[in-house]
Amino acid sequence: MLVRMRRAAFALALALAPGCGGSTTSAVTDTPIELERPTVIPLREGVLPIIEVTLDGRSAQPFLVDSGASLTVIDLPQAEALGLFIGPYSHGSTTNGSGGGAVAYDSYAAAGLLEAGDVRLTGARIPAIDMEMLRDLGPVGILGQDLLARLVVVFDMPRRELHMLPAGTDSDGIAAYLRDAEIGDGTWAQMPIDFRPCPFVSLDIEGSAEVAAEMELDTGAESASLPAVAIEALGLEATGTATARGLDGTYEEATYHLEKFGLYGFPVTGQFKRSPLDYGLLGMDVLGEFVFILDGPGETVWLHHRKVELFPSESND
Repeated sequence: MLVRMRRAAFALALALAPGCGGSTTSAVTDTPIELERPTVIPLREGVLPIIEVTLDGRSAQPFLVDSGASLTVIDLPQAEALGLFIGPYSHGSTTNGSGGGAVAYDSYAAAGLLEAGDVRLTGARIPAIDMEMLRDLGPVGILGQDLLARLVVVFDMPRRELHMLPAGTDSDGIAAYLRDAEIGDGTWAQMPIDFRPCPFVSLDIEGSAEVAAEMELDTGAESASLPAVAIEALGLEATGTATARGLDGTYEEATYHLEKFGLYGFPVTGQFKRSPLDYGLLGMDVLGEFVFILDGPGETVWLHHRKVELFPSESND
């Protein structure tokens, strides 16, 4: 069953980390994507969605599939170690880290052929940035929204699979693929969202006052965070602190506990950090419990849980 929702509700049901801002221009944006039919790519073990990508026929390298990154990027030292040609951009640019700080770059790595499953890009120039944080995690690079937003991407973390569907796949085609691939036969919540190019959803916060807040669906974030406006509206008090790392550095964030809030009608309990930005993040500690689809061309998100059903009030929406 497919349930279409107009807006996400974010409220307590019982009681009481490269960001997407900055530059969104890269040669990857203008590089045609070749994908004739759906492709299924194994995910590595771990919280974050990491797949193997081949560059110019070299040995497969791990890349983070990051909906919270506007750009596809590669770690400069690792690109050099792979023997990729490194060239200068005529003008340097910046992108933002998850903490809001600017990260400058002025070089690119030339990839004659980038392959991820059956997805192929020819002649891409990938921004090359020295990313110690990424090296600590293990991946060589990040697949960002300049690539992902042009496809239909199915994240099946419980089964450790990433499905990529061609850009021309409409909602009926997606539903048919879900049936044929036996990905989920229960209730799917579907909702239009804003791709900027990263996916954002507006939340109705029902607490001491009703306010609107924005959350980014960020598959590159291990944990979720709340903007200050949501924390204040819900009257939450910090339960601890956590260290967050991004391209722009390391910083401490307060943590908060929420009990059974509604995420597209599904009940979720979890820990949230305080976001340093004016919007929050839905990270993989929350999203990883679901099968979810980011349909960039159709500007929609689909959400399904194999064990948990929608709140009754939402299933009749």
